[in-house]
Amino acid sequence: MTTITGFIYYLQNPITDEIFYVGSTECSLKNRLRTHYQHLREFERNLRKTNRRYEYLLKLRPTKATIHLLELVFTKEDLEKKEIFYIEQFRKINKNLTNMTDGGKGNCTSKYYTEKELEEYSLKISKSNKGKPKPKGFSENLSKLRKGLNNPATKEMIDWIVAFKDDKPIKLFKYGFEINTFTNNKYAHGTVKEYIKRKGKTSLGYQWKYFSNCNKEIQDIVQLI
Repeated sequence: MTTITGFIYYLQNPITDEIFYVGSTECSLKNRLRTHYQHLREFERNLRKTNRRYEYLLKLRPTKATIHLLELVFTKEDLEKKEIFYIEQFRKINKNLTNMTDGGKGNCTSKYYTEKELEEYSLKISKSNKGKPKPKGFSENLSKLRKGLNNPATKEMIDWIVAFKDDKPIKLFKYGFEINTFTNNKYAHGTVKEYIKRKGKTSLGYQWKYFSNCNKEIQDIVQLI
């Protein structure tokens, strides 16, 4: 007997019947819908960055979205392919689909934002991060790491560097010594700069990019992190 790996589904506005989101899941549709609303509550507590789906669900209140099955999928590879296919098809029907990617893994999350949305979301992230206290011991550890002022790694870089893992941004570095500490390699700063210059695929287990070369959403994410 063939085992079902996952489901392709869509979220629908029960008032207008508009299909506003298409996705894939390996859990039940009931649990997936519950997760969507759990993420919405986390967004309201400033634990998640805003997106079109959250904004849509908020406007829909007090009515809840409904979830519907599009297709059963039997392999993980097909789950990703089918998600990409259905998102593409539903974009032709509804240009206001709230999906911010084309589906699958590692796709660009910002190309479906308008300039106005990017500005609004950037402002929201800045406000949520404003005034947050630094982690315990932050100042003391920073002071220790910056000892040796003649060391180039202790000077703020002209262009900051962002580390990616599996194409996802995970950390922003303003000083070379931060990269050395993060990778536990005293030569990492120089290695990373050479990697960016040569546009390599991976270095020290990560991908690296200059902050100024990242799109606005990535810049907002890493600054929030």
